[in-house]
Amino acid sequence: MSAPRRVFIVEDQRLIAADLASTLRRLGYEVVGSAASGEEAVEGAVRTRPELVLMDIRLEGPMDGIEAAGELRRRLDVPIVYLTAYADEETILRAKLTGPFGYVVKPFNERELRAGIEVALYRHETERLLAEERAQRAAAEEFRLLVQSVQDHAIIRLDADGRVASWNAGAERITGYPADEALGRHVELFYTPEDVAAGRPRTNLERAAREGRAEGEGWRVRRDGARFWANATLTPLRDPDGRLRGFAKVTRDLTERRRGEAHRALLDQVTVALASSLDADEGLRRAARLLAPGLGDWCVVHLTDDEGRLARTIAAHADAARAAEVEAAGGGWEPAGPGPARALVTGRPERQPAGAPEGPAALPGLPAAAFVSLPVALRGRAYGALTLAREGAAGPFDDEELALAEEVARRAGLALDNARLYREAQEAIRARDEFLQVASHELKTPLTPLLLQLDSLALALRKANGLGERLSSKVDVATRQTVRLNRLVDSLLDVSRITGGRLELLPEEVDLAAVVRDVVQRFQPEARRVGCDLVVRAPAPVVGWWDRLRLEQVACNLLSNALKYGAGGPVEVEVVEAAAGVARLAVADRGIGIDEEGQRRIFSRFERAASVRHYGGLGLGLFITRRIVEEHGGTITVRSRPGEGATFTVELPVRALEGACPGPAP
Repeated sequence: MSAPRRVFIVEDQRLIAADLASTLRRLGYEVVGSAASGEEAVEGAVRTRPELVLMDIRLEGPMDGIEAAGELRRRLDVPIVYLTAYADEETILRAKLTGPFGYVVKPFNERELRAGIEVALYRHETERLLAEERAQRAAAEEFRLLVQSVQDHAIIRLDADGRVASWNAGAERITGYPADEALGRHVELFYTPEDVAAGRPRTNLERAAREGRAEGEGWRVRRDGARFWANATLTPLRDPDGRLRGFAKVTRDLTERRRGEAHRALLDQVTVALASSLDADEGLRRAARLLAPGLGDWCVVHLTDDEGRLARTIAAHADAARAAEVEAAGGGWEPAGPGPARALVTGRPERQPAGAPEGPAALPGLPAAAFVSLPVALRGRAYGALTLAREGAAGPFDDEELALAEEVARRAGLALDNARLYREAQEAIRARDEFLQVASHELKTPLTPLLLQLDSLALALRKANGLGERLSSKVDVATRQTVRLNRLVDSLLDVSRITGGRLELLPEEVDLAAVVRDVVQRFQPEARRVGCDLVVRAPAPVVGWWDRLRLEQVACNLLSNALKYGAGGPVEVEVVEAAAGVARLAVADRGIGIDEEGQRRIFSRFERAASVRHYGGLGLGLFITRRIVEEHGGTITVRSRPGEGATFTVELPVRALEGACPGPAP
């Protein structure tokens, strides 16, 4: 049994309103409210949402029944039936403008009242259904026009068996099938034979029906047999009862995107091949092997010497068995000059374009459908040419493929130029190291006898007191400067040994604490000269298997830097056995400090702790120190902040060189 229809009464005479409400209830209607004025009518109807309003035309107050009906029609889709005892022509015309669904003339009986209400309700329901149907037809037509106007998506409807029921312009453009050839045919028409044999069309339909959606990518077939890479989405269409009525299928052609991704991946692989080997020929060979199946059937790289003559040939073929044949055939190829930036030839021409480099037509037994020959050069320097070719009916290279080939040729030129620069840099480094070694030895040769002569002269002056202190002081200055020069030459010699891999260690049993105390004692005069308090803490022996002279060199370099950059503040030296099998030497000052960037570079060659003021030296001491420590199997670190000094810490394994043959220090 259906629920009673809900009615709202608008009547300014309360007795009539009460009688009308009683009659409506007796007739089976539900009275949801009543109002005596237009304002109350609008407020009450909006609040109760009735299915019909019985409205008295003549109401007392500023808003009569017609005005109230007009306001209600603007706010609610509700049928209004006017109650009237008498109305002039003007009032009737005003009432018609509000779109009433009927009139009931007072006095009325129950039959007339029921008839007026039911007719109004039926008319309202009929008009609503007709409006919905018109809206649905309009929406369906708009949707059809929208689907038909889509060109870059194939939007089709399939029946429950997977046969094409609708076909848009995008489907025709992508697949090549006109609507009259596609309608009624099974969707497997667009799948590849191997997918059809594997049952994938049916599997996709079943998955979409089961899971509510099926999406994937794969190869599809056009009308002319060409394949394209597609993304397809299947969605089941069901009626209100849940029965499967068909499928909606949306397909996008992603061939160009997939092709672009493949080309970018190929370019990345070629770049890695060119950059992964310092041997330029090997890098080019790897790149050619990638290009042969990736962009053409075979690839030849011809490299020339500085005079433009053919120096060597690198070839690759999609078929490995043909690679040797291609390379052998290309062995006699000589470029006729740089030629145009791009030479594209289809077929097997008898003659090439004027000025173009010789290409595959010069290679016997290799039919080419198309080839492109590109110069390999960088910054005006020619290195050779790169040739790509296709055999059979592969067709010419398109603009995207030519752009990729040009970029490969450019990167090949960059790789060859980098290899040239690397060779030149290696040669420069070798020449520099040889120069440092020879220069250091040549400087060392006169310095040794000069130091001996200065020592002898200083001793003679001390014995001959009558010559005066002025001459003695000059000899002392000359001696100090010569010693300083000797140390600089020693540093250069050590650098040349380190870079040449000739740094030798002569290990023996050494007490690190004793070595450091001895070095500190030697630095005490220098510390007093700069006003520095030099303190050493070495409470116990720390014995290990090390090179004594190299350890002295480490301690000297660290103390020299601490006094140089310590700004006259105290310098603390500590030697302890930090842990089982590890000795630690720490040198701390309270001077100018080192910023973070300086700490990252401080152990490199020719680096100084301070770049604003020159404190002397070549910036080699900490570089040599680090290499000596690392040769002993240890580590050196720095901890510092600008203006707060620096602490250098050396940690050495006490038995790092146990396997070495012991011997006396030189």
